[in-house]
Amino acid sequence: MVPIIGIVIVFFSAVGGFIMAGGNPHILFQPIEYLVILGSGIGSLLIGFPAKKLKALLIEFSTIFKGIKYHRIDYLELLVFLTAVLKLIKTKGFLAIEKQVESPKKSPLFAKCPALIANETLLVFTQEYLRTMSMGVDNPYHLDEVMSVEIEQQSKAYLKNSSAVLQNFADSLPALGIVAAVLGVILAMAAISEPPEILGHLIGAALVGTFLGVFVSYGLVGPMAHQLGAINEYDMYMQRSIHQVFTSFLHGYAPVIAVDLGRKILPLSVKPTFEEFEEAVAKDKNS
Repeated sequence: MVPIIGIVIVFFSAVGGFIMAGGNPHILFQPIEYLVILGSGIGSLLIGFPAKKLKALLIEFSTIFKGIKYHRIDYLELLVFLTAVLKLIKTKGFLAIEKQVESPKKSPLFAKCPALIANETLLVFTQEYLRTMSMGVDNPYHLDEVMSVEIEQQSKAYLKNSSAVLQNFADSLPALGIVAAVLGVILAMAAISEPPEILGHLIGAALVGTFLGVFVSYGLVGPMAHQLGAINEYDMYMQRSIHQVFTSFLHGYAPVIAVDLGRKILPLSVKPTFEEFEEAVAKDKNS
């Protein structure tokens, strides 16, 4: 909702200001300029990026308007799931969860956290480190370092995909606006013998190209690219929480304490309170 409000404000401020200053809004409607700029920009994306990255952008684009993927309830369910897993490991050993780790989508244990099942990357991340822990980890600090590196790689990989594609598009638009403007000036020069009102219209139409390229780049597409990156960085707290819980458990903390340490690193806006966490664990135990 907030990005939509932002888009409305951007359009009102730019176009509305132009109209309030006495400008004719019809001069801004130049389909040829739009075709040159947007068509060339989209074509450059097809040249510069593989189809896989463009497809990922189309899938993730709606995230700009939906906002973060995970909310307080999702993190609470994750904490309950991790508590159940670690308690089972503590009492019965890693063999007790081996089958469920190998078939998580059929597991009643993993079913406690639907957000985990729905995200393949997050699910694989959890599976792999549960397997690693089951094989024995002599030095928890080494696992801590490896998990940190993988989380950073996952975050950067996302930024190099959807966010990078959109940012590249934003960066190309001002230059393509200049291209459209130059083409418009060429048309104006070809009509130099025409009356001033016709020549003025052609020059104005050419300048719309420059306006459009800069406006769409810095007012719309660039901020959208930044928003995608920010949402990804926020949602990576799922991995960071799992990281904190697993390494704390390997350092010898009791399951509930290890999970609570994972809760403590979450952002305030999505962090369940300790009372909520405690109540959810008790409810899960009774069920």
